[in-house]
Amino acid sequence: MGTSIDIHFFCKENSIIDKKKIDMYSDELEYDLDCDLILIAFLKHLDDRLSKDDDEINNLIIGHRSKINKKDFFIRYYNGNYYIGNFVGIIKDTINYQLISDKKKNITLNVTLEVITRFDDRKIDVKNKKQKIFKPYFLCSLLQCGDVYPNNDELNSSDDTMFDFLLLQIYKKEIKDLLKMGYYQTYQNFQGNDSRFHGIIDIPRHIKENVFVNNGKIAYKFREKSCDNYINHLIIAGYRYLKKRYFQMTINSIDNDYDVKNYLYTLDNMINSSAHSIKELISKNINPISHPYYYPYEKLRKICLKILRNEGASIFNADKEDKIDGILYYVPDLWEQFIENKVILNREGYNVSNQSSIDIFDNNDDDWRQETRPDFVIEKGNEPYAVLDAKFVENWYESLTNSKSPLSNVFNDFDKCIRDMRVWNVKIGGVIFPINIRNYENSIKHKISKYCNDNFYTFYLNVPSNRKESNNWNEEFKQNIEELQKNIDCYLFTK
Repeated sequence: MGTSIDIHFFCKENSIIDKKKIDMYSDELEYDLDCDLILIAFLKHLDDRLSKDDDEINNLIIGHRSKINKKDFFIRYYNGNYYIGNFVGIIKDTINYQLISDKKKNITLNVTLEVITRFDDRKIDVKNKKQKIFKPYFLCSLLQCGDVYPNNDELNSSDDTMFDFLLLQIYKKEIKDLLKMGYYQTYQNFQGNDSRFHGIIDIPRHIKENVFVNNGKIAYKFREKSCDNYINHLIIAGYRYLKKRYFQMTINSIDNDYDVKNYLYTLDNMINSSAHSIKELISKNINPISHPYYYPYEKLRKICLKILRNEGASIFNADKEDKIDGILYYVPDLWEQFIENKVILNREGYNVSNQSSIDIFDNNDDDWRQETRPDFVIEKGNEPYAVLDAKFVENWYESLTNSKSPLSNVFNDFDKCIRDMRVWNVKIGGVIFPINIRNYENSIKHKISKYCNDNFYTFYLNVPSNRKESNNWNEEFKQNIEELQKNIDCYLFTK
């Protein structure tokens, strides 16, 4: 029987895979033994699996809107180096690996990979196999569209921090998505003994309780839909666990959202939430939801089981060894949603639409027709006025500040934006990207060429250093968002 080893990697999205820069720990594998090659093999394995199975992507990546390139989602090769893909989150899978030091020895690696954004901070004590610092301020602001920032004391509590942190965000999101559907209901059996008869008479019980007593009552039983079921008990148990473990973060993220809080408060009052133990709830909710109307609750059921893993359920599904498991977000989509909700807001006289599409070669010949879709189209009146794209890659910042990183590194993005300007017949286009440098000042407005007077804008949002405490980081980030909004107002919305 082959050797099985657990191994844990910690990385930042879009970072180069370099042995000297990889944080890794394992109980049995030496730190400097093939760690970069193992990570590359693991990421290639994931890309291979995702390229063959669309369901894997839908189940793994939360809320993605873009058409993801499945061949290099997890890892990409550029200029002689391998890079982590543009995703954040946590993922676990098993691979077979042949050690370079002993080519005759194959080992099974149970790999866990955690990825944060390049603007977040994490320090790992490799020797003692635990994390020392976890400051996902920027990731949290992206997930909550700038409204919630974590308490760092809560986020340092255990090695499961990243997983719990993401679960809390998804738990809230799933409940918000289910609000219009209403509460999960199942048919339950009830019984009564009074004069308000409905259902069917329970003859044995009626004889026992009423025949020899002239009380005017009828014993009966009936069946009707009820919210008092195991799924709803599981939802409330998940909320209570999160609040117990991450009190302040749950208050900020869930309790301060009126709709979500009201949903949970009303549900808690409709059921006897102390009637079942956690282990009973886990065992009763192992099977998937099969009712077609309530199937959207299936994702919330899985999330609640993962939240309660420390009370009897595994962090990953032990009964499905061949399945990839975890929680992942595609960072460019998070960045686009953040810009949409916090920065590019409708102004008087202007309307901003997201992901509006238009056909190139819009004629009757379908062979020539091609769709193009800028991230944002700004209309003035009823006419297109400007197009903007949200870009998360480092190349934009590097191209504008470092002569050794030419515009050619982002030329595809630039080319697409110029094309969209022409197709939408506007004279204004540009990109919005994040940076992380103090006192950064650079030209925002650029003339496209000496023959073209149309303007191209490079708007940037400065992300504060994570050396600050969360409250100070939060305040500075809000100021930087306001500064970006002022720049956009100045250049785009000034008459």
